[in-house]
Amino acid sequence: MRGITTWGMVALLLLTACAAPAAPAASGPIAAVAVAPELASAASAPAAAAAQDESTPTANAAEPAADAAPGFGAPDPATQEADAGPAPEFGAGPAAAAGATENDSSAVAVPSAVALPVSAPVARPAADARYFAGTGYRVANRYFFRYFQQHGGSRTLGQPISNQFRYLGFPVQLYENRMLLLQPDNTVFVVPLGNSDAFPFTTVNGMTIPANDPSIAAMMPQDPNAPDYSQQTLAAVYQLVPDTMPDGTQVNFLTTYLNSVTYQEAFPAGDQPQELLPYVAFQVWGRPLTNAVPDPNNPSMIYQRFENGIMAYDGNAGTTTSLPLGSWLASLLTGQNVPSDLASAAQGGRFINQYQAGAPAPALARPDELPDSDLTNAFVPPPAPTDWSTLSATFAGAPYQAPSPDYGVSVFLWGEPAATGRLLNQVKDLNFHWIRQLFQWQAIEGADKGQFDWSEADRVVKAANDAGVKIIARLDFAPDWSQAVPVPNGPPDDLNDFGDFVNAFVSRYGPSSTQGVGRVDAIEVWNEPNLTREWGNKPINQDQAGQYVNMLKIAYEAAKAADPQITVISAGLTPTGTNDDTARPDDVYLQWLYDAGAGQYFDVLGAHGAGYKAPPDMSPDAVAADPSYGGDPSFSFRRVEQLRDVMVKNGDSGKQVWLQEFGWTSDEVNPAYAWHRVTEQQKADYIVGAYEWARDHWSPWIGVMALWNLAAPGWTQQNEEYWWSITNPDGSPRPAYDALKAARQNGTLP
Repeated sequence: MRGITTWGMVALLLLTACAAPAAPAASGPIAAVAVAPELASAASAPAAAAAQDESTPTANAAEPAADAAPGFGAPDPATQEADAGPAPEFGAGPAAAAGATENDSSAVAVPSAVALPVSAPVARPAADARYFAGTGYRVANRYFFRYFQQHGGSRTLGQPISNQFRYLGFPVQLYENRMLLLQPDNTVFVVPLGNSDAFPFTTVNGMTIPANDPSIAAMMPQDPNAPDYSQQTLAAVYQLVPDTMPDGTQVNFLTTYLNSVTYQEAFPAGDQPQELLPYVAFQVWGRPLTNAVPDPNNPSMIYQRFENGIMAYDGNAGTTTSLPLGSWLASLLTGQNVPSDLASAAQGGRFINQYQAGAPAPALARPDELPDSDLTNAFVPPPAPTDWSTLSATFAGAPYQAPSPDYGVSVFLWGEPAATGRLLNQVKDLNFHWIRQLFQWQAIEGADKGQFDWSEADRVVKAANDAGVKIIARLDFAPDWSQAVPVPNGPPDDLNDFGDFVNAFVSRYGPSSTQGVGRVDAIEVWNEPNLTREWGNKPINQDQAGQYVNMLKIAYEAAKAADPQITVISAGLTPTGTNDDTARPDDVYLQWLYDAGAGQYFDVLGAHGAGYKAPPDMSPDAVAADPSYGGDPSFSFRRVEQLRDVMVKNGDSGKQVWLQEFGWTSDEVNPAYAWHRVTEQQKADYIVGAYEWARDHWSPWIGVMALWNLAAPGWTQQNEEYWWSITNPDGSPRPAYDALKAARQNGTLP
């Protein structure tokens, strides 16, 4: 069982370690409660060797084993696999609603009678939750931020007042009231600045603060292996931390201790019992090291020292606060705004005036006194983040007008270097001009905010550029650091995080990029937001459509700021045949998008054109009238025409529609799709016919038609995507591939 050893942390501030018993782990009745996975807290005092510096994290950084005792937290969930294969696509239809699988991205049912809600206002996106304008700093990494969110935030820890820097072998960051440290297993530890053996100053700003009282330490439980050790420790906290002094003064120290973290903060998923909350407060404050003691020179002030902080009661103001220990340490290190009494006490010590602004690494005046430390730029505020929602770029004309139609196909090059050349050669063999490729946000910026790994994206973009093929980059799959409670493919808590990613992506790869790594011609902002599982399993309704418009606006502003020549495509909406909170009809949802102002924030409308069982020339009305084809207008390739009608109705006829996915499935295995399967020969005929219909009836408003798909290596017949493919996973052609190639060569599809 792992405890939170705060006393052992004194070794980080002293040249020699200071031994002490482990902090309490919940036992007895509480021990039976499952560990809360949201608690990203320190589980033990860190060993000083081989700390992982969060300035160079990896996408699959090791997470600690979930062996922390209940009440003291467990690690963050492991980072999701960067690319778990192709995203689920296309609807299954009414016969499969109850049997939808993970690969079924639009599990559908016969639509129910749901009245359309009235137009809803667009909800404003959140500001950058990590950045604090008051201090000019931001929470440095995902682990600190998770801890910060779940341990009282700025109310308890104070705002960040430094960048991350290396201190005695560990990544740390200063906050006004605390100092956080990242351990080698990526758990977070509160450095015990409240311990006067570690931060040996008792006179600050005219206050006389008591030093550690050994008699109080002796009153704490000494045997961490005792079965009721955690209960004993908390009982000692309740005994030694007063709300009321013997003379009746109401200091509220115990109340402040216990209320430093709310239940919602500690357990954002709401899945843990209330009685665990005091253990989270213990992580913030630690053990008491003194009694509550009046200031000998100012009796209206009363202090109590804890391992991680100091409480102060001001009798004149009637307030109880946490003293700014982090700010005092920052003042000593920088030599700025140091209270005179603290400066006098610190003379000859190893903290005073250590930081050397602008000096080369390690930017220390006396590095031998702070070994294995580097304060380079520790106190240089970073640039303020951009609130993309405040920018005002709106659609004024598409930067690119595609031939009507133009030819594209979805491919899966990511993580497939051995197959990339073959797949791109097949695209060229078909005389197709575009590929649609998924670039998962979590695969590029998965380690943490601002920590980009462009290596695989560079490879994919360069390969396509070298082949002379244009790229539509689908951008979605938020990294788990962007969500307080990570959910599969849900939107980030702060949409500006996505905006920052889009801006970085387009800056690197936009059509006007001069970075020399390759170019992407268009981006698609998310995928199928009219499906609950493409929006973090949240209800799909008009308010949620407004949330997607927020995302679309931010992505549009961020993309156009990076490169005005990038083509921004709205997320392809899938035809569902369902009208409930799990999925909405694409035409209904599209009207909601327009109601929320989406028309200003895309250059091209993205759409999906699954043919289901019907031939490509069969009208939506005819399909709706025939139960053998599903009995819903959604189950028609020509459903796209009804989306076009919505565009025209909203005065948006000047824009093209690009099909991000279309095709037919020959699925013989998955019940969710088998109801509308066609033969491989029918698939070939229908796909060629679809391009012919678009050419003859949809020009000039149809643009790129990206077929779904060339098979990815490794797919089997259990993958529903396999059955939509026009090739086999080994690259061998199916009839649709041969038919398309012939049609492109013989002039049927010029």
